[in-house]
Amino acid sequence: MLDPNMRTLRETLYRHLARSPMDPLKMTEEVVAAWESLGSDSHSKRVNATWVARFAIEFYRSVLRVLAGADELRQFPKPPRSALNSQPVIRQRSTASARCSIAASMPNAIRWPT
Repeated sequence: MLDPNMRTLRETLYRHLARSPMDPLKMTEEVVAAWESLGSDSHSKRVNATWVARFAIEFYRSVLRVLAGADELRQFPKPPRSALNSQPVIRQRSTASARCSIAASMPNAIRWPT
């Protein structure tokens, strides 16, 4: 990714999505600040808002591929180096233990059969 502000936006979003418990207020403040630094006109804000959604989709697709065992690398998306001090919850581990810990944190309505 060539634009450093866009890279910062993605890293900020990844760092917050990988945390548990998630702090939605802090996440919103930091993601919106990074998003607003990309452009001030309404068209660029709309375009950049779609990038926030794409980055979140990319993050969760990667997590689901790992949990399903479909990813050859069997790794979760890594948070940026600056986030390593903030203790991200998603760490590389066996697929079975990752399934158990994520399934335990999900509400009953959206759990998958084990």
